[in-house]
Amino acid sequence: EIEGFGSERGRWLKVAGASKVPVLDAAMDRACLKPHEVAVEVGGFVGYTASRLAARGQGKVISIEKDSGCAAFARRVIHRAGLDSKAEVWNGRSREVFPRLLEEFGEASVGFVFFDHSGSIYHE
Repeated sequence: EIEGFGSERGRWLKVAGASKVPVLDAAMDRACLKPHEVAVEVGGFVGYTASRLAARGQGKVISIEKDSGCAAFARRVIHRAGLDSKAEVWNGRSREVFPRLLEEFGEASVGFVFFDHSGSIYHE
């Protein structure tokens, strides 16, 4: 539904959909998460990718989104998809939120990371 929302209106919606889906799926398959590992998305936007990853059933997904409005919307998308137990949206900048991953899940708990945020801050 989310992919269709933008295309039906003749607008581009920045989600990891269309031709990116098989690439993301293949990367997730290769990760082969262990039971104690989580998948992390940096740049959650509207919850599309977090929902897709969570629906695969390969472990918990933590989506990090700096914008509080987008984070709230993403939480609603995940809830509406019935994936509350499989995905969470954490609001804040990744450098501020990453320590929480260690606190909640422990060392060596991140089995997959998808960076889907503003490329300009990769260099900071």
